[in-house]
Amino acid sequence: MKPVSLALAALVAALIGLSGCGDDSPADPGTIGSLTVRTVTSGSSLDADGYSVLLDGNLTQPIAANGNFTTTDLTVGYRAVELTGVAANCTVAGDNPRSVSVTGGRAVSTQFDVSCTAAGSIEVRTVTGGASLDTDGYAISLAGGPTQAIPANGTVSTEFAAVGNWQVELTGIAVNCTVAGENPRDVTVVTDVVSATTFDVSCAAVGSVEIATFTTGPGIDADGYSISIAGGGGEVVAANGTLTVPFIPVGNWSVELTGVAANCTVAGENPRDATVVVDLVSYMPFHVECVLPISSNQIVFLRGGDIFLMDDDGANPVRLTSTSGEYYSPALSPEGTRIAFVEDYSGYGSDIFTMYLDGSGLTNVTNGQFVDQAAQPAWSPDGGRIVFTSDREGSFAIHVMNADGSGLTRLTSGSSDHWSPSWSPDGSRILFEKDTEIFVMNADGSEQVNLTNHPDSDGKPSWSPDATRILFQTYRDGDREIYVMNADGSGQTNLTNDARQDFDPSWSPGGDRVVFGRQQDGDSDVYVMSADGSGQTNLTPGPGWDWPGSPQGWR
Repeated sequence: MKPVSLALAALVAALIGLSGCGDDSPADPGTIGSLTVRTVTSGSSLDADGYSVLLDGNLTQPIAANGNFTTTDLTVGYRAVELTGVAANCTVAGDNPRSVSVTGGRAVSTQFDVSCTAAGSIEVRTVTGGASLDTDGYAISLAGGPTQAIPANGTVSTEFAAVGNWQVELTGIAVNCTVAGENPRDVTVVTDVVSATTFDVSCAAVGSVEIATFTTGPGIDADGYSISIAGGGGEVVAANGTLTVPFIPVGNWSVELTGVAANCTVAGENPRDATVVVDLVSYMPFHVECVLPISSNQIVFLRGGDIFLMDDDGANPVRLTSTSGEYYSPALSPEGTRIAFVEDYSGYGSDIFTMYLDGSGLTNVTNGQFVDQAAQPAWSPDGGRIVFTSDREGSFAIHVMNADGSGLTRLTSGSSDHWSPSWSPDGSRILFEKDTEIFVMNADGSEQVNLTNHPDSDGKPSWSPDATRILFQTYRDGDREIYVMNADGSGQTNLTNDARQDFDPSWSPGGDRVVFGRQQDGDSDVYVMSADGSGQTNLTPGPGWDWPGSPQGWR
């Protein structure tokens, strides 16, 4: 075959060029260019894995610590170039990122000069033993800088720490754990070497105590209370709230609720023992009762079916109930914060209730549910129990219960009715009325002794504060009179000597006066007199029926 002539080859090439489509035409060399990026790194402890180049914020290209790469077919214009992945011990000279102008048909370049200082790394290890280890571990701080988390038993490394002495500190240590040796401590960093240090931690067995407070009544302390454990601490807990005290060593601890207002009382022991068990939460509730205390020497009485309170001279009467039922036998508790009384259900029965002086905390403590008659409540000297009469077994008998209605116990038995119980000041004995005579018995119902022996009716006995004398009412003079006698029944003396009807006597707190009721001319009033019967004074003059409270109705 003959060779093709040069002229013919040129022609063929020209024809091929003319037949090409516009889409396949090569780009105009004037609209594209290329970019070369160089890195020059000097110093010590160079980053072995090099860096990365970020082009226009999205194109990443790896590059050695001392190296280069070229990117072609870049559209002309300004391009953003950034060197990333630079180790902490290295510094880039000049702008980073920087703007580079790509020119059509030309190769442009930019160089990043990096200088690195001598560096090493620090490896920190923790070894924790004992019990109740801190589940969230600790933290490592270098020279007071940012912290890095580390498990209770684990290892972390800090790369590219500058050569020299570094202060390393283990923080976030639970109070039951102790670090052996210095903390913080110095660690010497050597060029390109891993410097290691180990923190040995020992933890003691601990548990937690959860304190729960339940406060009832008026006058609740708004700022709550404080918790003292083994005489220390003082963390605050709300009046009705919960506080968990963690990291208490295993064993028995004395826990005390402090900062309790004077008008509030903690039920049960305070302080009390808490047994702390390893890694468990011991629950300890405190029940607090708050009251609105009244001044001494006030008298509770009935007026128009409602319960009232007044000063011992008859001034400042205050109604404590709103008439929605029939109330009887109100009696103030010994500390003067609560009232026990009877509410009658119009022939269906009656129950004993208690309430605070502001009417709050109303509680039915007998819950007879209309099947029995409960009457004549009287408080024990410590305010913890109530003695009363009830016919729930058929005849009226003396019963005793806790102030909340629990622990109900019958004290007397037999077919006779028993009425008007009254505690001795020391709580060891109870006066009561049986077969129209005055009796006394032990607080458990044993050893009943007859103190009066008269054919006419005697009743409503009341102990003097010193337990040496007893007030009572009697019909032995043709009408009701107020008598006093010695605690053994001797020396029975008429104090009123009045043709009117006198009834329901009780002593003042000091034992120097007596409050009683007097009925005359279709009216009833509350009177007061000296303990010898002199100075009889009407405290509630005016029309209507006023009736003194139970024998312990005067405080």
